[in-house]
Amino acid sequence: MIGGGRGAFIGAVHRIAAQMDGQAELVAGAFSSDAERSMVRCIVGEWMFVSELLEDMASNYRAGEDATTFDRVLGRLSRPLMQLQDSKNRTADHYWAVARTLEAPFTHYEAALRRADELNERTTDEAATFRIYNRVGVAGLANLSSFSTYAARVSDIEGTRRAVLLAATLRASGTAAEHLPTTVASAELRTPYTDRPFDWDEARGAIVFRGLETGERGEHVIYY
Repeated sequence: MIGGGRGAFIGAVHRIAAQMDGQAELVAGAFSSDAERSMVRCIVGEWMFVSELLEDMASNYRAGEDATTFDRVLGRLSRPLMQLQDSKNRTADHYWAVARTLEAPFTHYEAALRRADELNERTTDEAATFRIYNRVGVAGLANLSSFSTYAARVSDIEGTRRAVLLAATLRASGTAAEHLPTTVASAELRTPYTDRPFDWDEARGAIVFRGLETGERGEHVIYY
């Protein structure tokens, strides 16, 4: 599917219509104008995986043709504990809310990651509430993800790209090492999140971009 991302009305209509008879499924799409950062593509794949798991779980609450009378009675009594459609709906709602939250510009992306984590916490709290109807399906919501770690990693690619491009441009222009601190500080290529200059690490002789991913993986060192 092409289009139908955040703010698009007709995309949702087409998705609903295509799946009404159960003969079609959404397997891929480009939903964002910034396709490289669109987390919808990733989340759709995760939704398909979880959807299959839910169907397998629900099948355990349905008695087969060769089931005994006891198994059939037990299956009917326990069926309210695992409602497939309700489970799918709740999972889809969570994933779509996460996807919309992560469709944010670079300058607001750190805040978007926090909101995604907060949304995931609310979903986890909902999973912990006691209920009889679809108890098993709702409990499974606690295993869903906010995708914030992966989203930060994907988003950091843009900062790394800019840092690499800056290093390549400076090398091509023959910029002397003693001029690099001031040249990097005044360069048009800047970090995507704050629009501030990249750091110049004199000791390592490198341009450094510190992204949103935590830990060592969030530091990207481009040696000059």
